[in-house]
Amino acid sequence: MKEMEILSEAIPEKSAIAFSGGLDSSLIAFLSTKKNAESTAYVAGMKDSHDILWAKKASEIIGIPLKKIILDEKEIISSAEELSVIIGTNNLVILSFELPLYFVAREAEEGIIITGQGADELFGGYKRYESMSPELLESEMNKDLEDLVSGGIERERSIAAHFGKELCTPYLTPDFISSVMEKDALHRKGTGRKDMLRDIARGAGLASALYNKQKKAAQYGSGIMKVLKKHKKQKEKMV
Repeated sequence: MKEMEILSEAIPEKSAIAFSGGLDSSLIAFLSTKKNAESTAYVAGMKDSHDILWAKKASEIIGIPLKKIILDEKEIISSAEELSVIIGTNNLVILSFELPLYFVAREAEEGIIITGQGADELFGGYKRYESMSPELLESEMNKDLEDLVSGGIERERSIAAHFGKELCTPYLTPDFISSVMEKDALHRKGTGRKDMLRDIARGAGLASALYNKQKKAAQYGSGIMKVLKKHKKQKEKMV
């Protein structure tokens, strides 16, 4: 499958993979091992959070080294304050979503950080897509992808650059986007979500336990959103 080959070619020889064990990052990690790249998976989250526990299982299935970044509430809160300065926003959703990347970029020894950004927009990964008509789905997925490419991804580049790292996004290479966009949005999404990406992962040889895994979004699976919401409520009570 040409999409698999394009993804594999986009993976550098040595990198840190922002990893949660979900479909997007698992496929990247798996392709990295297949091409014998010197990659290490990094996962950030609260102790015993879903992402920490599942990433351990997923990394063992794939056979890639895993480094766990265990967080506590104090570190999450202080880091959210620093991150808000780096990316210029106090939006709780954005901060909670971007903090795992922040921690990976801060802790990784490698100079390149790979993320799975773009997979949700390309393959209909967001839950809100499920109830859309084919026409609206096409419009919304295309708009979300355009917004990500034209602006959203720069926020993540700035996070990586803050720690002297380079961001690598295999799903957002022009060749990969061009190949995937030959199919309409409904085909890419499928009857559930990300059906086309699951087909690519299956064809690559990724274990079914990984390509069939339904995973929480990073801000929830890491436990970060829960901590930030709790802190926000405490601040509001003090006002």
